[in-house]
Parts: sequence; C-alpha cells; structure tokens
Amino acid sequence: MKKLALLFVHLFPLVCFSQTKLISHKSHSGSASDFRIAMKEGLFDIGDSNLGDVPYRTVVNASLDTVVYVSKGKSVMITSEYCKRVMKRAKEDGTGESTLWKAGRDTVFDHPLFSKNHSLDSIKMVLKSEYHFENDMDKVVFIGFDNKIKKYKKENRKRKKSGFFAFDAGSGFPPKFIFIVALSFISGLVVYFTRKANSLEKALAQ
Repeated sequence: MKKLALLFVHLFPLVCFSQTKLISHKSHSGSASDFRIAMKEGLFDIGDSNLGDVPYRTVVNASLDTVVYVSKGKSVMITSEYCKRVMKRAKEDGTGESTLWKAGRDTVFDHPLFSKNHSLDSIKMVLKSEYHFENDMDKVVFIGFDNKIKKYKKENRKRKKSGFFAFDAGSGFPPKFIFIVALSFISGLVVYFTRKANSLEKALAQ
C-alpha cells in the first residue's frame, strides 16, 4: 500500500504539469472546430508540426541587385532593402522590427544556382519561381554570366562531333570536303595528262 501511495505521489505532479493536445492547440490560438480536424487528421503527430517552436520573422523586403561570378564555386550576391513606403514610415517612427536578413555583400560558396552549369535565362527563371526577392529579376545585374558563352561552347562541341563538315565562316579557309574534292580533281587531271603523254610517246616511237 505504501508503494502504491508513493507511486501516486510521483505521478500526480507529472499529470498536473503536463500539456495536453487541447491545451497546446488553444495556446496557438486554435479553435474547437480546428482541434477536431487536427485530431482526426493526426496533425499533432506529424514530423513537420511546429507546435512549441519559436516563430521566426519572414524577410519580405529583400532586393537582389547584383550577382558576380568570381570563380568556380564562388559567387558574390549584393542585396539591398526593397523600398516600400510602409516600411520607411515604420522605421522613421521607430516601430520597425529588425529581421534576420541584412542588406549588403554576401559571398556564397558552391551555390547550386550561381554556377557556370546554368545559363543566364535559366538562373532568372529559377529566381522568379523559387526565390522571394521583391524586385524584378530581369533588372538584376549579372557579371560573369552570359548566354553567348554557353551557346559558343555548344557550337564548338557540335563542330567536334561533326568535324568533317565543320566550317567556320570567319576563318577564311574552305571546308574540308571542298579541299578533298579539289585535290581529287587535280590528281585526276595529273593522271589523265600523264597517260595522254605516255600514249603520245608510244605513237611517235612507232
């Protein structure tokens, strides 16, 4: 009996101070109808549940100005604050809240997007769809990123694959197949005139 009473004494404080799912739901400003849905769908047990997590501020005023390609795996992002009238007034009044993001220069290493493996058009497309900068991505200055370089490399690879018919209009040299045709024609003329001369010599000798 003493052991049972001792066990009850130890368990009673845990029950008193434990946070039930209903208390947790109400502490996050949840309604009774939403609680029933959460219980039915099992939303309290999912790994992505943020119950109890500290709320983080969302950066909504970031503006991407310039991206500079430095070397392989290294780029520099230059960002600034996106000028909105509401945010300016809030800062002048001293009521503006600080965010986790700060404007300025930031060197990024091995960034999956800012590398030579992507063309400039594809980089802008990803920035528009997956990033949340407030300014127009078409007006961002990209230094070291160029679609022409990528196209030039593709054309060079095509020339290497079909080297026999490759022709560069600006080089001033004829294509290989024209050179071979001309050489074959000259060789044929040499053989023809050689045989003609031999037959003429034989005729004169007789």
